[in-house]
Parts: sequence; C-alpha cells; structure tokens
Amino acid sequence: SGSTNRRLLFVGRLSKEKNLSALVDALTGTGIGLDLVGSGPEEDNIRERIRKAKIDAELLGSVSNDKLPELITRYQAFILPSLYEGHPKAILEAMSCGLPVIGTDVPGIRGLITHEKNGLLADTDYLSLRSAIQTLMSDLKLQHHLGTSARERIVQDFDLGKVARR
Repeated sequence: SGSTNRRLLFVGRLSKEKNLSALVDALTGTGIGLDLVGSGPEEDNIRERIRKAKIDAELLGSVSNDKLPELITRYQAFILPSLYEGHPKAILEAMSCGLPVIGTDVPGIRGLITHEKNGLLADTDYLSLRSAIQTLMSDLKLQHHLGTSARERIVQDFDLGKVARR
C-alpha cells in the first residue's frame, strides 16, 4: 500500500498477554501513531496509559472479520507485541495483505516470522519494540521487501481460502 500515514495497527484482544503497555511506552516520543482494534479487560488501563504518554493512539473497538482486510491495507505496518500467542490469526491476515509485520520473538509468533526476511522480531521490552518500530517506519524499501515476502510466505504455506474462512 502506498500509505504514508505513519501509523501502526494492532488487532487483538486488549488483555495483559498482548503486552500493550510496553507498546505504548515504545511509541512514546516517536511521533508514530497507533490504532488498536479489539476489546478486552485492559481497555481502560490502555486508554489511561495512552492519555498519560500523550501518544497519538486510537482505540477503534471491534471490527468484523470481513471488514478487516480493507482496514489493514490502510496502514504502513502491523504490530503484535504479545508475551505469548496461540495461533495469531490477525498477523496471518496482515501478512496475507502484504503488510510488513513486527512481532515479538515468542512461541506462536516466531514460527511465522523470519527476522528481516518476512517481518521483524523484537524482544518483549519496550526498547526492543521501539527499535524495531523505528527501523521499519523509517525505511520504505524495507517495508516493501518485508510486506512482499510476508505475502509470499502466506501464499506458500497457508491456503488463503482457509485463512479467509476461519
């Protein structure tokens, strides 16, 4: 996507294991925006953290699965900063849309992303996340390369029809 909007997208449950407080800390002072899609028990905490950190972030609430691809393609990059994951459908969806992704080097994510080949892997602390975010957001060539490779990875390894139906 030719989006020049310097915003990251997160899609998932707003819960502790998604490590969103570290993501807010990572974005503090960077001028990079964030949109969060989803709901969950941490919603109020996250809203408060965003307010205190004075970052440009919006909680968009839940979005139906059929509207997700159209939303995803408006962003420069997708981020999943989780402490652990089961089977992260949202990251597969982002990759299949050709979006460059940043994930954490944890079970459930590291099996999908090969660092610097079809995405970036970061540690779960905010400094590592910030470093990956700044690396990706400042490099359009890298965004294009990772996004293209991500899509190829999904097309090769997953039947897209199945992913879409899930």
